[in-house]
Amino acid sequence: MAAHVEPDILLVDEVLAVGDVAFQKKCLGRMGEAATEGRTVIFVSHNMAVMKALCKRGIVLESGQITYDGGIDEAISRYLGDLEQMVTIPAHARTDREGWDMTALGEVRIRGGQRDGGILVTGGPATFEFELEAQLPSTSCSFTILDDLGHPVADFNSENAAPGDVFEGDAPSQFICEIPELSLVPGRYRIDVELHAQGELQDRLKGAAIFDVEQGVMAGRPVSGESGRGNVAIRHRWTRTAEELNDVA
Repeated sequence: MAAHVEPDILLVDEVLAVGDVAFQKKCLGRMGEAATEGRTVIFVSHNMAVMKALCKRGIVLESGQITYDGGIDEAISRYLGDLEQMVTIPAHARTDREGWDMTALGEVRIRGGQRDGGILVTGGPATFEFELEAQLPSTSCSFTILDDLGHPVADFNSENAAPGDVFEGDAPSQFICEIPELSLVPGRYRIDVELHAQGELQDRLKGAAIFDVEQGVMAGRPVSGESGRGNVAIRHRWTRTAEELNDVA
C-alpha cells in the first residue's frame, strides 16, 4: 500500500521477514521500480544478500548511532565484522536479545563427527547443542542457518516433531539437534536462535554462533564449493549418453 501511494521517500523495515515468496518478490520489484523512478528508498534489513542486490549506499547503526555511511560493500563488511565480534561474547552475557526472558539461551556448542576431528565438513555429521539458563514447561527451540551475507539457508524447529525425535520431560534444560549428513557447501555460516514457551517468544538471539564448513564428500562426490554458486550440496547422479558416430568416407 505504501509503495502504491507514490511517496517521495519510502522507508521499508524488514519487509522480507513476513509473507510468502510471491509477496516478497512483489515487494522487491516495487522497491526497485520506486528507486528507478527517482524516489528515495530506505531499506532496513539484516539480510545482507538483499541489501547488496538492492542498495548502492549503506548506513550501519549501533545503539541508534551511525557508525558508517558509505558504499554498500564496505557497509556490509563493517556490519558482518561487528556481528563476528558479538559472537565472541558468551551467549548468556549478550544483551542484544529480545523476548520475555523467563528462560534464555545460555550456551551454544557446534561440532562435527569424531572421524573428522570435530570439524564440520560437507557430507559429515553435525551436532548443534543449546543450553538453557532456566527450565520452563513446554519450551521449544528453533534456529536458522544463514550464509555469510545473512541469507537464510535452512531452518530447524523442535515443534516440528518426527518419529525419531526423543523428548524427555516437559521442562527442558537442553536441546540437541543432530544432522547425520551436513549438506552445506564449504564456507562460513551463522545461526539465529529462538526459544518459545507459554505462547510467547522467550528469547531471540541473532548471530548466536558462527561456524565454518570445510571441504568434504557427499555420497562419494567431492564438494569443494570453489564455484561460489549456492550454499547446499544435493545428492545426485549423472548419466551421459552418446550416439555412435558414422564413418564419413
